[in-house]
Amino acid sequence: MDASQKVKTMPGEVWQKVDFGTPTLHFDYFISNMGRIKSYHKRTTGERLLKGSVDHRGFHRLHIRLADKTYGELALHIFIANHFCEKPEDEYNHSVHLDYDRSNNKWTNLKWLKHEDWKLYMQNSPTYKDTRKKKKK
Repeated sequence: MDASQKVKTMPGEVWQKVDFGTPTLHFDYFISNMGRIKSYHKRTTGERLLKGSVDHRGFHRLHIRLADKTYGELALHIFIANHFCEKPEDEYNHSVHLDYDRSNNKWTNLKWLKHEDWKLYMQNSPTYKDTRKKKKK
């Protein structure tokens, strides 16, 4: 990795360091309000934009090697919501995508909901409606 390699910041983009509660092995990680994640090599100071992986439900995740040689996991939409979206009260514990597109992790597309509101949100999901149609057949 080239030590001078840096990730270009988009207009209006803000980066915040991710805190896993324990040190990481070789990299620090940063998330942006635009839904992106980058790694920062602690020794060479090179940066790299990361894609992560998509789980079976369509959420973007990143597996992180921690200093104690174990792995941590970052659910991108939850970390972005925690860092960039207002959480009105403690009972707002579900981070949702307003447009139901789980690949759109921009902070303007994320919102915190209470459990009751989250149930209604899920029932209005296009995926939920398609599943209900298939079950009826």
